[in-house]
Amino acid sequence: MTKANNNHEAKGEGRSNLHGPFKCQDCGESRNKSEFSQRQLHLPVKQHMSCRHCNEAEKFERKEERRKSLEMGKQFAEVKSGEIHNKGRATHQNFVSHSNVA
Repeated sequence: MTKANNNHEAKGEGRSNLHGPFKCQDCGESRNKSEFSQRQLHLPVKQHMSCRHCNEAEKFERKEERRKSLEMGKQFAEVKSGEIHNKGRATHQNFVSHSNVA
């Protein structure tokens, strides 16, 4: 081990032991190096690390929330006969007038 590596370890910069097992901060389980992305492995020690299992679970939850939001938006659009984009942020009502006023 070189003097430069000792300085980085003393300062808490970088991960000194890249052989694992590493602890996931989401589920708290010890995982192998292959369960973490290369980007996470090269982050400073103080950074949050989550394993691929937790990342996949979070991604699935976000997709389910998005699907539910889209379904609610479609139901609301049918009732209001308007068009909703980005529910919760902005609502655009596109009503078409079919009245013949002379």
